[in-house]
Amino acid sequence: MSTSLKALSILLYTGATLAFPASPLSSSNLLQIVAPSAVPALSLNNIHIDSHHHLPQYLSDREHGVTFTISPCSQSSFSEEEVLRSFSKEDAINFIGRDTSKLLWISPASHHLNDFCINAYHGSQVIARSDPVFLTENESRKRSDSVVAQMEDFDSLGTWFDGVNYVNEHFDSQLIDVQSKESAVGIVGAGMSGLMTALLLDSVGMHNWEIIESSDRIGGRLYTQYLNNTQPDEYQYQEMGAMRFPVSWVRDGETVEINDHKLVFQLGDYLNKLNDNAEEWKVGFIPWVQSMKNNFRDSNGVRLTDGSIPRVSDINANPSLSKTRISDKAKEASVFISNITDNTELLELTAENVFKAHKMQIDLGYDDVSEAGLLQKYGYDLITAQEAQGFDFTSVWDMIYDSNNYFGATTWKTIDRGLSQLPNAFHPLVDDKVSFKKRVDTIKTDDGKVTLEWTDEGNGYKRENKTFDYTVVSSPFSVVRQWDLPVFEDPIISHAIDTLTYNSACKTALQFKKRFWEEGDKPIYGGCDDTDKYYGVSRSCYPPYNLGSDGPAVVLSSYVSGDPATRLASWSEDRYVQQAMESLAYLHGDQVYEQYAGNSAYRCWIKDENYAGSWASPTQDQHTMFIPSYHKTHDNVIFVGEHTSITHAWTFSALESAVRGSVQLLLHMGLVDEAKQINSQWMGRWIKNV
Repeated sequence: MSTSLKALSILLYTGATLAFPASPLSSSNLLQIVAPSAVPALSLNNIHIDSHHHLPQYLSDREHGVTFTISPCSQSSFSEEEVLRSFSKEDAINFIGRDTSKLLWISPASHHLNDFCINAYHGSQVIARSDPVFLTENESRKRSDSVVAQMEDFDSLGTWFDGVNYVNEHFDSQLIDVQSKESAVGIVGAGMSGLMTALLLDSVGMHNWEIIESSDRIGGRLYTQYLNNTQPDEYQYQEMGAMRFPVSWVRDGETVEINDHKLVFQLGDYLNKLNDNAEEWKVGFIPWVQSMKNNFRDSNGVRLTDGSIPRVSDINANPSLSKTRISDKAKEASVFISNITDNTELLELTAENVFKAHKMQIDLGYDDVSEAGLLQKYGYDLITAQEAQGFDFTSVWDMIYDSNNYFGATTWKTIDRGLSQLPNAFHPLVDDKVSFKKRVDTIKTDDGKVTLEWTDEGNGYKRENKTFDYTVVSSPFSVVRQWDLPVFEDPIISHAIDTLTYNSACKTALQFKKRFWEEGDKPIYGGCDDTDKYYGVSRSCYPPYNLGSDGPAVVLSSYVSGDPATRLASWSEDRYVQQAMESLAYLHGDQVYEQYAGNSAYRCWIKDENYAGSWASPTQDQHTMFIPSYHKTHDNVIFVGEHTSITHAWTFSALESAVRGSVQLLLHMGLVDEAKQINSQWMGRWIKNV
């Protein structure tokens, strides 16, 4: 393949559908080449060989084999200058068991003819010729505002994924034989990225996959706790993992949609249709209340004149009530950094196209520097910078997409009857192909195959193994680093597995006899309180569903992440539940003890051996260094999961990584038509300026 391809992008991102000729060529040919009637320059395409059972027959010829060329359609003589690739007898062996009717073709950058044909030669004899193919200019390269245009100087840290460069790294020909759709794919982990990978592969006709899961359920860190053995439609639950999705924010009277999470809503609609809208598997989105005027905002013991704890409305009316412990100089530094990361133009770009915004942040140098580092760059001393930052060493990019964009949302959604409804909707698809309580601990790669070894904890801890053509690992690196792994050619992926930083989160939920927080002259209808009175509580959230109803309900009584959550892992469940009770009583009085129904839930994710952490929280150097390796296939092993996305910790991040990983796998197999189908359906739909 020409090295000029290395700096050029492809049409794959746009998901354009290319039409194939409706009728075959002359029936006198033993082979028929069906190619797109028009292709953009430097794009990935599949060409189809009809009557493909004859192809191995030609390939087995010891002397000649089959050679594919590009030439004028009227040309009858063979020319070495026009060769795309020669297939020899050895290739005939490789074709056995593959979809030999399909080849991967990378169209040329230019051609001296307006149209040309793809030919198959056996020796000097033409045995097949396509209908004319017209080479068109790649329209995506004309649009300066296009996502694809941003990919010309390819960088996996930029606007997603460049298929031509990916193929160029793995193959040395412009015409590549395609792997069979019957290739066996092992998927490690039944979290959202693993489930999404299975769905995507299945949707394009790859059905020979299976999921190996270490726990006894699907969904990963989407986990709804239904208290006191209640059913979802009784609404006695709280989210112990992910719990809501940002939809839009308002600034200066303008509503800006956050496009990323539309991928989640699209998945819900897709699963509903796939399951014929069966009520059992229905995914319905309802409003989530992130904050309302009567939520408490306790900060360092500040009180109103009547001695009561301030509410959101009080802080809005008098910002001085939001007292902080940092110095005036650190407050000044915080304002300075906000002017950089919280400006409307930047946030609008991030909401519209997170990939394009990420590329821009890299170019500005914000992706590899923390808030404190940036403040020091602009002249603030180390102590002031650290004080303003709060000793959070994530990158400035994390502040932009997460703190300011996602958590700046004014409109949110959650899932009716609990977020577990989303993974549960995968049951009809995966139940026959998922194995539970099988704890993978070894990956071996050899001769283009991947062998997984595990302990079957549901069957007397029996040791088992299975070999696959490809493996997609969706398990978090906090777990994968505990396995026996091969020495990958790329040392960066091994370093990422061993050292990627993970956050921790702990939650408690308490069931009460009635919704006492909705009573009184300042009722609370959903939303979250903030308090720093009791260690390890930080935030409590009220159910946003069945507002104003009678009967019991469940409060997320504490939610804390970061270092405090790591410390709280040492606490007993009883102690943590008691701390949450006391915190709620601090806000609502002794009625908390009177109304407590005696049922609670508790989860610290760092204590769960299936996850060993809550979500990836890479330091700035890790984020920039590791992402390019996630976009590589390592000895037929592909890594997906929220930790491999340019965003982290969100359901969107897990789903987006599965789209990338599935497209990556299909391209590695040469299945370009299928890769375009997934890319068009699941990515281009919700990104603007494509």
